[in-house]
Amino acid sequence: MTRAAIECEKKTYASNLEHGKTMEQNMLAVAREIEKLHAELASAGKRATAAAAATNPSPGYAGSYSNSEAAYGGNPCPDPYVMHQVQGGTDEGPPIVSG
Repeated sequence: MTRAAIECEKKTYASNLEHGKTMEQNMLAVAREIEKLHAELASAGKRATAAAAATNPSPGYAGSYSNSEAAYGGNPCPDPYVMHQVQGGTDEGPPIVSG
C-alpha cells in the first residue's frame, strides 16, 4: 500500500466516524421526540375519556360504546334464542299453488 492510499483510508475512516456520530445524535433526538409524542398522545386520550365521562353522567355505557340500550335499562347481554325475521325480496321462487 502506498502512503497516499493509507492517508485516503484515514480520511475516509475519520469522515465515516463523524458521520456515524452525527447519525447517532439524530437518532437520539428522534427517539426523544417519539417519547414526547407518546406522552402527548396518552394525555390526549385521557382528556378525551374524561371529557366523554363528564358529558355522559348516566351509569350506563357511553353512547359511543357497545350497546347504547344499556344506559336505558336494556339487557347488556344479547339473547341467543332471538329469531331474526327476514323480509322477502325479489329472490323468492315461484309461489306455491295448491290445487
